[in-house]
Amino acid sequence: MESAPIELEKKNVTPPIKKTFGPDGNQVEFSSESAADHLDVVFCIDVTGSMSSYIERSKKVIANMITNFSESEDKPLFGVVAYRDHPPQDNTFITKVHQLSDAEKALAFVKELRAEGGGDSPEAVLQGLMDSIEKIQWRNLNIPDKTYKKLIVHVADAPPHGKEFHAENLDDTWPNGCPSGITMAQLASSMNENKIYYHFCRLNTSTDVMQEKFVKEFKYCEIIDLVITQQNMMSKKAEFDDYKVEFKKNKAEYKDKEFEEMDYGEQQECYYEAAVSKKMAYNKKK
Repeated sequence: MESAPIELEKKNVTPPIKKTFGPDGNQVEFSSESAADHLDVVFCIDVTGSMSSYIERSKKVIANMITNFSESEDKPLFGVVAYRDHPPQDNTFITKVHQLSDAEKALAFVKELRAEGGGDSPEAVLQGLMDSIEKIQWRNLNIPDKTYKKLIVHVADAPPHGKEFHAENLDDTWPNGCPSGITMAQLASSMNENKIYYHFCRLNTSTDVMQEKFVKEFKYCEIIDLVITQQNMMSKKAEFDDYKVEFKKNKAEYKDKEFEEMDYGEQQECYYEAAVSKKMAYNKKK
């Protein structure tokens, strides 16, 4: 098992409840835990080589959503933005966008994704997030007596280019920032003006500097902490066991092992599925 990483003091951050005007013109609570009648979810996923195991788990997470939302009359739409890196670090693509669709079409797109390439340690994170905001054709619904929510779920194990986002000793071809010219200020402005909720799946400690900046600059930001340590093992196990009961998971899928007996990679993959699926269930119409 990997050695226990240092935990951030500031994690699982939920912003205070804010007041805003809903689609019906009335003032409503605007918090990350509020359910919505209509929901657009975009998965922004790092698909470089180091993400191999999480790409497969992401496919399972989206598949679970098909089931989790199947009883909802107003079904959500799902989009995907996959990103790698800027050339010459990666010459395949910088981002690949799948517009909002039903879950089956989104899943078909995700099934074709492969985790490959990536070049140096940082990736095209800022480009991936900006494309998630500006290239996705969000519905921007305005329906009387109905609520509408936009959500980006970001899955990544590496920070953006630019020394402001990572440790100084990290190998970075563009230490002065994203080669596309996207800045933190521009990204935050676009995220906040569009009132998009942002959930970041923390897979390791290499994204901690980036995470702290996002928490500070994004109005509607929440961290889904997927890092498992000796210190938080029992709480993660309890959450995972609750998930298996709540969603009627077949233990055979996890080789009939108890959570604490799995190896680290299997623990993190299984907890990723549990934590993200449970978080998405909060957005289900109540």
